[in-house]
Amino acid sequence: MKTFYKIIQGVKNAILPEVTIENYKKVKLKDNWSSTEKLNYTIKNYAKDFLTINPEFGYKLWELAKIKDEKPLITIMGEFKTGKSTFINTILGQEVLKSDVTPATAVVTMITYGNEEKLVAYFKDGNSREYPIYMLGSLTAEGDDSKQKLRNKVKYVELQMPHKLLSKITLVDTPGLNVDNQSHIEATKYFMDKADLVLWIFAYGKVASRTELAAISELGEHLKPIAIVNRIDEIDEEEETLEEVLEEIRSKLKTSVRDVFGISSIFALKGIQENKQNLLDESGWAAFYEAFEQKFINIAIREKKIVSYISNLLWLINSEFFQSEQDLVLTRRNFKENISKLNERLTILGLTRDLVSDVESILTKDKSLNLINKEYAPKVVDFLDQVSVHIESLEKREFKEGLKLIQQEKAKENKVKQETRIRKQRLEASGNRILAIILAIAFVPFLLFKPVLLSSYYVDKSMTLLDEQKNEEALSTIERLEIIESTDPYSIRLLMSSAYKERESLINYAKGLRYYEEKDYDMALHFFYKAGDFKDSLVMLQEVQESCYQTANAHLANENYY
Repeated sequence: MKTFYKIIQGVKNAILPEVTIENYKKVKLKDNWSSTEKLNYTIKNYAKDFLTINPEFGYKLWELAKIKDEKPLITIMGEFKTGKSTFINTILGQEVLKSDVTPATAVVTMITYGNEEKLVAYFKDGNSREYPIYMLGSLTAEGDDSKQKLRNKVKYVELQMPHKLLSKITLVDTPGLNVDNQSHIEATKYFMDKADLVLWIFAYGKVASRTELAAISELGEHLKPIAIVNRIDEIDEEEETLEEVLEEIRSKLKTSVRDVFGISSIFALKGIQENKQNLLDESGWAAFYEAFEQKFINIAIREKKIVSYISNLLWLINSEFFQSEQDLVLTRRNFKENISKLNERLTILGLTRDLVSDVESILTKDKSLNLINKEYAPKVVDFLDQVSVHIESLEKREFKEGLKLIQQEKAKENKVKQETRIRKQRLEASGNRILAIILAIAFVPFLLFKPVLLSSYYVDKSMTLLDEQKNEEALSTIERLEIIESTDPYSIRLLMSSAYKERESLINYAKGLRYYEEKDYDMALHFFYKAGDFKDSLVMLQEVQESCYQTANAHLANENYY
């Protein structure tokens, strides 16, 4: 049959590809799923989401989701002389551990599954050593003084044996808590934190002492023990019945335990070994063992996996994002990079908060997880608050970095404006220089032609005034023309060429008019003669001659008169 199942599994593996985080498709949770299934797929779904924003954490979540059902660690606890070792012997159906009036178990004994019997001692210094099976009593029980030094060095002992029940669970036998031996107490408390299910052995007649109740309270809510009242064979039925005893014990223990059973380990072990049903019936073993095997072991397996999911998830998130907060180093000037880092961290923490919130919802909705919820739900809620506070802190940092970025961008903008203004001013100054050069270049010809232009202007104006017989104004204009000529006669002569001759005739003509009006006929005659045929120079020349002739005659006449 096993071979057949192996073949079927091999065919499945050959046909169906392995599901990896890369090819995994997110699954919608179903209401009829168990809490372990919901937690498993919730973690897988979020692992897929994280793959895009933080692949490293996504892969870690994926590995966390692969947690398989583990054998629960079932710890047997109680004070000495309650029959713990005998109880374990009864569960295993054979006398494995030594029991005695003195505290028989001096060292914690972990009983696990193995293909063959093996005894391994684990020492306080971290080393381990295998011993022959016959040395189990010497290593774990009081009495053999020669091995006391060895026992003081041992942390715990592991006994492996091929027992069907041990393929599903691991049993731990602990020393009594009320013994006067500090090493016993320390060894027992060491395994209290590792236990997934606690069976607390009480002795009839000595139930719920102060030390027992104090020790039970240290276990935590999810480790509420199952109370086993041993040695019920000592009950005197004439004085009280088993039910009356158990009811009284329940009233004492109240809600500090999950359930209460009454047994006689001695009767049960003897009934199993000798196959005597009457002893088994009197021992009350059947009722306990049925509940233990069919109910409590399965609960322990399920709760162990759920606790493992929660504790590992919280530890992973804490170590990944809170303990490594020092890695989130912000630069002093690159505010955009800072904001990018903070945004990335906020996105991650936001998704983390959603994950933890979904886990908390799964826990609180499952009423069968009341004991786990009482202990772990507050931790999850506190963790959610911690994440929220952290997100708020990062949002404040992001806001501050945003303000810094705005200020930086504003400063850059102002700097750009200032640089632009300076460049503009420089360009304007440069442009003015260029314009000045252009104007200077353009002004050179103007300066060169200015006398010519003015000379031409005054010539034209003088001509017009003469035509209008405005001789005084014409003479004034000609005077200006002479001034211009005196400033640069060479350029005027050079540039005016033929026009210069006309200008010179005009000046001579004007001078002739001036002398004529002053009746200086000799000088008038001279300049009219030089004017040549300009305008009416010739006419004026004749008039001057006539005037000179008349003057001369008058003069001669006067001479004759005298």
